[in-house]
Amino acid sequence: MNDPHLALVKEVHRNAIEQQHSAMPAESLNEKTIPYTELPSLPLDCEYHHEWNTYRRNVARLLANGLEGTWVLVKGDNILAAFPAWKTAYLAGLAMIAEKEIRHPFLLHQVRSNESASRLEEYRRQCPNLHLPLAKTA
Repeated sequence: MNDPHLALVKEVHRNAIEQQHSAMPAESLNEKTIPYTELPSLPLDCEYHHEWNTYRRNVARLLANGLEGTWVLVKGDNILAAFPAWKTAYLAGLAMIAEKEIRHPFLLHQVRSNESASRLEEYRRQCPNLHLPLAKTA
């Protein structure tokens, strides 16, 4: 049976699992990090362009409000909510899709003062026409 709703749930689940696997704090992996003040934007053809750039614009406020370490649910130009755990944020996103409050895709991202360079590389790989390294934007 070719149920489009089931296919959507499976796709969202697969994306979320991939994000969860890369959710380990970069500091614990001795990995290169980028300060939140230097986060690059993503081009328009990237799947998470709006959501990522919304996060970038709001990360300073989120940190100032003591939300470091929480998971934010971002859709388009809106940060919909912050959650203490990835799983809670993921389930809330699925519930919003089921209730037709939002459409796929949405972004779940952990608020951090220093971002893992490999996580940024994951977002970059989703940009079909981006062939250059991500650069800091004004």
